Amino acid sequence: MSVLLNTYLLAFFLSVSLSLLCLKYKKYLYKIYSQYNSIQKIHEGYVPPIGGFIMFLAFYLSILFYPESFFTNQIHIFAGSILILLIGLLEDFSGKIKPIYRLITIFIASLIFVTYQKSLPKIEIPILEIILNNIPFAEELFYALGLTILANGMNMVDGMNGLAGMTSLSIILAISSILTLYGGIEIYFSELSLLMIVLIVFLFFNFPYGKIFLGDSGAYWIGWILGVWIIEIYAALPLYTWGALLILFYPIYEVIFSFTRKIFSGKSPFQPDTNHLHIKLYFFLKADNERSIKFNSFVTVCLMPFWIIPSIMIVWTYFYSHLTILFIVIMILTYNFYYKTIPNRD
Repeated sequence: MSVLLNTYLLAFFLSVSLSLLCLKYKKYLYKIYSQYNSIQKIHEGYVPPIGGFIMFLAFYLSILFYPESFFTNQIHIFAGSILILLIGLLEDFSGKIKPIYRLITIFIASLIFVTYQKSLPKIEIPILEIILNNIPFAEELFYALGLTILANGMNMVDGMNGLAGMTSLSIILAISSILTLYGGIEIYFSELSLLMIVLIVFLFFNFPYGKIFLGDSGAYWIGWILGVWIIEIYAALPLYTWGALLILFYPIYEVIFSFTRKIFSGKSPFQPDTNHLHIKLYFFLKADNERSIKFNSFVTVCLMPFWIIPSIMIVWTYFYSHLTILFIVIMILTYNFYYKTIPNRD
């Protein structure tokens, strides 16, 4: 049996075992977590927000037994992951870490990554490219901010059973498609497969019944690590970088839309609210009914265009790269149409 196959089996075993262990002893987690009551909470009862932590452990422990892994000597990626995981766990089990502190921590982790990165993708926007190339440290700050936005965006779309998980899985499939078409899949295949395995196990416990949640730690980390991969790949291959924005459209646009919406409403962009697209859709579907898992999970299905279509569109950009920006515009218009059509919660 090959080393890689053993690594896959270990990742699967760790993911399943740790998830079952978490469910068996969740009453002890609840004692730590019992005071937390987010305004965005839409589910009944207590669900352990530890799915992301389990994924992280299974992923990195499995990599220890696979010395050929791309991540083996990437200490700056591991250091950033640890910072993000810790600040997320503190929020998951206390609910008292202010959003600005979490964002600063993610930004610092992102700076660690981009500072030690050998190369960064080139932007096909002439004015922006000139700025990034001529102002010291501007390129590093730009990509660190991008990673921070992506991690925060993945956390924003979390909350509905399977939504963040399906979005992440779709991004992995998009990355795999790009690598298969352009070449280079063999470099990242083992890690992409490992992450897919632990993510699918998580989704088994998360969708549709919501037995385990990603938590802030998991949502931040999975969004960040996928962004790291995108930067690595788009820096290594001669790819049209607008394609990266298409792949990551949903979590990134969720942040941009939410930020501007709150600013124009006179609210703090750093404070959570219940006017995100998925939450609005949940309360619209639920109407006057009691809270139910079926409404929660159905929202994920209804929002499928945002987490699956970009990953399909990205394949077309291999043949017609000039369509990339058009696809992004279509996604923006579709998102805005969804948002404007669904009434606000009374």
